Amino acid sequence: MDVESFVEKQRIAGTDTGKVRDRMDALADRVQAQLDSLISIVSSDPVFGKKFMDDPKGLKYQLEGAVEGTRTMAKSWGKLSDGQFQNATNAEREEQKRREQFENI
Repeated sequence: MDVESFVEKQRIAGTDTGKVRDRMDALADRVQAQLDSLISIVSSDPVFGKKFMDDPKGLKYQLEGAVEGTRTMAKSWGKLSDGQFQNATNAEREEQKRREQFENI
């Protein structure tokens, strides 16, 4: 595979993984909004709600963990995307250096 093909594939991959990151961020936002509604409904129950919600391993804890996990995965996809773009840039720089070296011979 030549450098141009590699660079193009890395840029496409970087764009695609960036889209995954954006979708996961949007998903986490939607889930958080639904979670906030659910928490207020469950918490309003005078007998069951308060105990169920305030327990360290209760519904609120579990669902917020799921939201945070989704946000963490989105960050990971973002780092992967950034890395792919960086690989493409580095490959272009190295190729340019090689061309300049050959021109100076």
